[in-house]
Amino acid sequence: MTIEQLLRRRDLENKKILEKLICHYQKFSREEIFLKSEEIIFPEIIEKIERDYRSYQKDKKPLEYILWFVEFSGLKFKVSPATLIPRPETEYMLEAVKEHLEKSWNWEKRVLLDIGTGCGVLGLSTYKRFQEIFSEAYLSDIFENALEIAKENKQYYFPEENQKINIVKSNLCEFIVKKPEITKNKKVILIANLPYIPEETFENNVEENVKKREPKPAFVWWDDGLDYYRQMFDQILSLEEKPESLDCFLEMMTRQREILQKEYPQFHYSLQKTFHFNIIILSASL
Repeated sequence: MTIEQLLRRRDLENKKILEKLICHYQKFSREEIFLKSEEIIFPEIIEKIERDYRSYQKDKKPLEYILWFVEFSGLKFKVSPATLIPRPETEYMLEAVKEHLEKSWNWEKRVLLDIGTGCGVLGLSTYKRFQEIFSEAYLSDIFENALEIAKENKQYYFPEENQKINIVKSNLCEFIVKKPEITKNKKVILIANLPYIPEETFENNVEENVKKREPKPAFVWWDDGLDYYRQMFDQILSLEEKPESLDCFLEMMTRQREILQKEYPQFHYSLQKTFHFNIIILSASL
């Protein structure tokens, strides 16, 4: 069977997913599918495509969990059912960091912290994009199975950076509390996309497939959704030996920013809106 014949099969009507599966198994770009439409696909590959297509269409399994990778900021990162599937809109976090650096005209060396890193996609993408300004990076998470995926992604993109990029098992910023020399008297950029969706909001507004397939603890924290952020702020403020400066880039809802602004007036708050969510930028000279 040729690629063109496969694409014309009536029982495989979701052509967008079919094209992605062909690209994956044939190692083609989307453009190559049409340029090489007469190329033969081996039967064993067709079986895999049919199997994965059924998993997506009938079992509602996310394509990222089927293929075990997600595309983010022009890169491919391994994911698993133990990790949240990074959303394309989270790429705005990198743009917020870039704009912030350009406005400050300050490209001095910094320490990068990615708190609640999951598969490592946000921290590793940020490090790769702004590698010249980071003296070192720390990616932390409390879940060992997520950190294993982050380690694989780090090894793939940064096999020679073992001394600069550190994968750390930690409850948020607890590792800094234990080793304050990591950030003492240094300029720090902290990025975090912690669970911030209140339980009620999650149950009433999130798609059923997300509820069924993706790890709920990666989305939800009860009541107003802010307890992880409160815990992280308290850890930072408890440091006896402070960073020289701290710029935090956080994802949350606008009303949540207003709550934190009242509870933690030590920080200067600014807001960068996107179409889907808000990036809250907190700056402080502690």
